[in-house]
Amino acid sequence: MPATGKIYPDWVQAQRARGTTVKKKGDTYYLYKRTSRRVPGKKYPQPVDTYIGVITPDGVVESGKRKISLAGIEVKEYGFSRAVWQLCPEGWKRPLGEDWEDVLSIIVRKWSPETYLMKERAIQGRKGVPLPVRSAGVLAEQNDILWLQFYKSEFTVMG
Repeated sequence: MPATGKIYPDWVQAQRARGTTVKKKGDTYYLYKRTSRRVPGKKYPQPVDTYIGVITPDGVVESGKRKISLAGIEVKEYGFSRAVWQLCPEGWKRPLGEDWEDVLSIIVRKWSPETYLMKERAIQGRKGVPLPVRSAGVLAEQNDILWLQFYKSEFTVMG
């Protein structure tokens, strides 16, 4: 058992082993694995604590949580897009006919570039050919082109 300047109850001291440290928060004791890591620019290695679990009089209750890699994870907006999609009134859909989904997708993508619709839908071009979505920059360009095409085809510009 490593030496410490802090006095812990016997049931906490029994759980301490070489390479671990105990931290007390409130009336609860937590067990951590203690290692060190070299940090450029620092004179000495810096301590790194990894959570193991809670210490109780019956022993250590290990955490069931495991760290997962966030590499390759994409976060997309969902709530706004889904609400607009669900709340779109029939009065808006009828004049657009079968194109209402494409038009609504363009509108939602214009106002919410991180929408989940960006991955799920391929907007049909003028000749029925899907326009692939490759990146946010391409998407913005596609949105502007499609928005202009839709605007020109559906509205008469007075001037």
